[in-house]
Amino acid sequence: MTFARFDVDKATLAWTLAGGLAGFALWELWAGWLNPLLLGFALSPLPLVKGVLGVQSDALAYALHALTGVVVYALAYRFALRPLLPGPWLVPALVLGVATWFLAMGVFAPQVGAPFMMNFNAMAWGSLVGHVLLGLGIGAVTAWGPRAVRPLARAVA
Repeated sequence: MTFARFDVDKATLAWTLAGGLAGFALWELWAGWLNPLLLGFALSPLPLVKGVLGVQSDALAYALHALTGVVVYALAYRFALRPLLPGPWLVPALVLGVATWFLAMGVFAPQVGAPFMMNFNAMAWGSLVGHVLLGLGIGAVTAWGPRAVRPLARAVA
């Protein structure tokens, strides 16, 4: 399948979504394990998702958060940021991480009654690290995944 405007094939789409999965996995690793180890508390997007969307179920809130991280942000990286910010993959990946952090802390948190950017407290800075890891995971897998597989495919052929 090729989309004329973006000239995307199935492999590109697959690597983009694999990047989304990797980035989301890094977010989860940071939020649930490393952030508590280093800062003493876990990061949970559930209250934010539930408050903004009016969702009652933790499972549904988590699924929506995962869908956003794995699919929406990966597609935004591939189809918006990469074309707008050509050059090394690292730049749009960092922009994605900071932009998603700003959305969470600067736009959505105030919608549920929290202060703007959580007054830049430890939770806000922990969230920044998690969102930057999300962006880096998406960018790295999207950029390097196909390059890593090509030599393997040639060796097998």
